[in-house]
Amino acid sequence: MNIRVSIRRIFLAVLVVAVAADRLPAQALTSLDRERGKVMLEQVHKELREHYYDPTFGGMDLNARVKQAGARIDTAKSNSEVFGVIAQLVSEINDSYTYFVPPDRTARVRYGWEMIALGDSVHILAVKPGSDAAKKGLRPGDRVLSVNGFEPTRENRWKLRYLYWVLRPQPFLRVTVRDTAGQTRALQLDAEVQVSKQLVNLNTDEGIRQLILELESEFEVLEPRTAKVGDILLIQLSNLLEKLRYIGSPLKQTDKARSVVLDLRGNGAGMSSALIEIVGAFVEQETLVAYALRRNEIDTIRAEPKDPFKGRLVVLIDSRTGGAAELFARLMQLSARATIVGDWSSGTGHLSTVRWQETGAGRVVPYGVSLSTADLRLADGKTLERRGVMPDEFVVPAPADLAAGRDPALARAIAIAGGSLDPLAAGKIFPARWKR
Repeated sequence: MNIRVSIRRIFLAVLVVAVAADRLPAQALTSLDRERGKVMLEQVHKELREHYYDPTFGGMDLNARVKQAGARIDTAKSNSEVFGVIAQLVSEINDSYTYFVPPDRTARVRYGWEMIALGDSVHILAVKPGSDAAKKGLRPGDRVLSVNGFEPTRENRWKLRYLYWVLRPQPFLRVTVRDTAGQTRALQLDAEVQVSKQLVNLNTDEGIRQLILELESEFEVLEPRTAKVGDILLIQLSNLLEKLRYIGSPLKQTDKARSVVLDLRGNGAGMSSALIEIVGAFVEQETLVAYALRRNEIDTIRAEPKDPFKGRLVVLIDSRTGGAAELFARLMQLSARATIVGDWSSGTGHLSTVRWQETGAGRVVPYGVSLSTADLRLADGKTLERRGVMPDEFVVPAPADLAAGRDPALARAIAIAGGSLDPLAAGKIFPARWKR
């Protein structure tokens, strides 16, 4: 049975068809809550009208959609549904960095498993030891046929993650998988749910980082990791959120290496300051990183060399690589500075910001909207948004590789860098790390 559905239908279904047992307890909606929801809707509308880089919103009649959203809030039954209405409105712009940040972030879920797109299908990348998913036999390499009735695809995977990991956390998810032997199983996978009175402070840099990491993955993705194979330095950067602490330290080790393999797989979050620093570590002259096409002006982002590494560079990417990481990969590719290995990247080529607001009296709760403020264009004049980076060498692990813990992409990158390591040994270099 074909269960592929559009992103719009996914949002509608999550908003109106969710079963009470499938969701965390929702508060009853009061008239004050409903009015507050409309104020939030109008504020989100205002932020989009004033700050989104494309005043046409891709041809969408934003005013009409806001009016429709207001009517749905009139009939909403819970705060959760109100937040879903606003989230659906923002999602219809269909922009990778434009999404609603709901105000109530006291509930945390840890599902204990991670998905990845391999070519056109989605598979289990890793399963947390001791999790309910592990106890019920979910394994790396299993193909994910459905999550709560929806087929995950390369295109909608991040929106499913946003829905179930951030907007509408669930105490369990119903998942249908097919293992590498061809057996299909329907599983109910319980999440670890933590509810506290402590809200994430989204007015601080740390709070913003925590939000971004929740959107990206359950993995512990802050600290970089390094390893050596002979005189080849392997660096894994799981995000480009930090400039000095998380990037500067591993890059200082390049002076003793003949070649560098930079692993940017799963790296979907970044800041322009970190991007500038990492570009400067691998170029020998001032480099145009990108043009930022805003509403009324065009800015340029440039990087200056800073004790650059001059040896051979290989960059690893996959379907989760996005933002600053894939921009770096494409820049290195265009300049013939590096060989790019792996899978097609995610295609998130905008510059964004989060516009924060507050609601409530006494107990003030922050909420906001992430929105794209510029379209980034490289020297070739093209955007990466919805395009991504095509690697020089496609090396995509087979489901059986994931099941066996093999990493053929890293093994190939090491070979290009002048070394030799079999895929099974390569798979042990950077094992999965999970949030506590």
